Amino acid sequence: MKIMEDAVPVVRAERFTIATKIGQYFFKIFQIHFKKSDGTIIIDFPYYKQCSGLLCKATLSDKVQYPSKIDFTEGGKVTSQLVKFSYHPDGNVHFSQDRKIFTQIRKRTVPLKGAYGHFFTVQINGPQDFKIHPRGSKETFRPAKRRHLVFELPDGFNDSLKFLGHYLHISEVAKNMVSVGKSAWYIFINESTGERYPGFIIGPPLDSPFPDKVLLIRLVMIPIMTADNSSCLTFVGGFDAHEIVTDPTKTTTFLGLLYPTEDFNVMKKRIGTVDFSQ
Repeated sequence: MKIMEDAVPVVRAERFTIATKIGQYFFKIFQIHFKKSDGTIIIDFPYYKQCSGLLCKATLSDKVQYPSKIDFTEGGKVTSQLVKFSYHPDGNVHFSQDRKIFTQIRKRTVPLKGAYGHFFTVQINGPQDFKIHPRGSKETFRPAKRRHLVFELPDGFNDSLKFLGHYLHISEVAKNMVSVGKSAWYIFINESTGERYPGFIIGPPLDSPFPDKVLLIRLVMIPIMTADNSSCLTFVGGFDAHEIVTDPTKTTTFLGLLYPTEDFNVMKKRIGTVDFSQ
């Protein structure tokens, strides 16, 4: 199997930290970890300052007209812990945190080898509520344990951000993008609108499982997510097969999280918690 490293320079590492830069400050947002032993992909949220959240297995019914507001309390539980999302090779996906929560919010989907397309979305309002990273980032194309990837934002940035992850075979990734010199940056082009978004192409070390599959991480600036411009973090992932997700006549499910959760104790009594300590 030939990996197209020359045509598509992929930033490869076991673990990536996705960050933003506003002025002189760097803010760590989330991590992506390619587990070298079996290829599991883990998306981790250790940097957010607020720990009360809501985890759910959400259902989009074939009988509902979309777009529609999704109620994360249906099929959901609260937690007082920052969790991680794992996508295992056999298609088992779940939220967990070692020795802190029960792994109850989970589902089975497409095995990782056959996964294709939209893999996750992370949305945040208020980068300033994430951990400040004291150093800049260094771009590299060499395999390594850990890399920082930084999206630079304008000074005084005050809108919301959407990080989109798409999982594709490396042979497909060059169709709708333009490289930026010899850097790790790419510009992703929306075919229907012509809009351009900055992003990175990342993958596991070449000696890991699934080295020919990569994640396209791109950033989109979106309108403020909350009415009072308060901080929040959302994630969705663990989608069904592409042909199910794109068919409006079929019911589909995915996993989602929302931080922070208002009225935590009230919600805990109403829908329960996944925390070990209850």
